[in-house]
Amino acid sequence: MVSPINENAVYPIFGNNGNLVNSVTLQINTSRLKNQIQKQHEQILMLEDLLKADAKDKNQSAAPLISKKNDFNLTNREIEVLKLIAQGYTNNEISSLLFISPHTVKSHMINIFNKLSVNDRTQAAVLATRNDII
Repeated sequence: MVSPINENAVYPIFGNNGNLVNSVTLQINTSRLKNQIQKQHEQILMLEDLLKADAKDKNQSAAPLISKKNDFNLTNREIEVLKLIAQGYTNNEISSLLFISPHTVKSHMINIFNKLSVNDRTQAAVLATRNDII
């Protein structure tokens, strides 16, 4: 088990005459903050990867890519969600990455499943990959 990371903060206490009379030492548990920073860093890296992939897609021939995607009438956001599904992200992770609620992710997934005529995430990812949707 890993112990929490604590940092000490020392605050001097001065009397009315300006002399140091005491000090207060506070122990601050920074492990939670550092964990949050690490998670945010990981999200930034994932978003950068998505941006790179999107830029790569835009650099490729747009006409065939658009026609394939439009065969299923998927919106741009549904395609984004579908890419993340194919990469194995959970609904909560997709929610965090795209800054939308988990409920909205689920709505997008239902729409994706209906448009692709599939019943689960794996089928959606396989169909999307085979048809160059993602």
